[in-house]
Amino acid sequence: AVACVAHAIEWTATGGPYGGVIYSFLDMPDDSLLVGTDSGEVYRTTDVGQSWARLPGTLPVAVLSFVEKDGHLYAGTDGRGVWRSEDDGATWVSLDRRTLVHPIVRSLVVVDGALYAGTAGGMSRLDEDGEYPDTWSTLIGGLRNVLVNELVVVDNALLAATNAGVYRFDVESGRWTELNSGLGGGRRGAARVRTLVATDGA
Repeated sequence: AVACVAHAIEWTATGGPYGGVIYSFLDMPDDSLLVGTDSGEVYRTTDVGQSWARLPGTLPVAVLSFVEKDGHLYAGTDGRGVWRSEDDGATWVSLDRRTLVHPIVRSLVVVDGALYAGTAGGMSRLDEDGEYPDTWSTLIGGLRNVLVNELVVVDNALLAATNAGVYRFDVESGRWTELNSGLGGGRRGAARVRTLVATDGA
């Protein structure tokens, strides 16, 4: 038998930010926290939300996702692709949207130095140290036109929460494996999965 003990969780209001609806969070290596808003503004707190400072640069649309890679910030947006900042959010540069599988980018992760974008139309990879550093590669391999809600890295593989269930992407083979056993969604097939959490490699 397994016993489950529920603990009370108490929420405390923070001191903002007051720049709009918050869509994304990024826990930074320096223990600060970034949030992206529906107005394209990005805010940082260094005191657990007691105070917030707006980063100088503003993105043109809502910021849906973040990741940090090699000291640079990457932001996935609601319809304008992925943007990179090399100066801590003071300025942002758009990465090639023409080769990105879809411009709505809901999740960003880094595996083996390459950037992966989960979008409203599947997943793309940007390898800045590769042969085509400014070009996105579309990673279909069994996952076509599927809205990816979130990507999670587990043991150097990617798990994708999608509108068609959960899939695993093997970075070496470039293939997707369906992981939908027990996730029945009725007559429409696999259930829509909005988010995934990895704990202790599982």
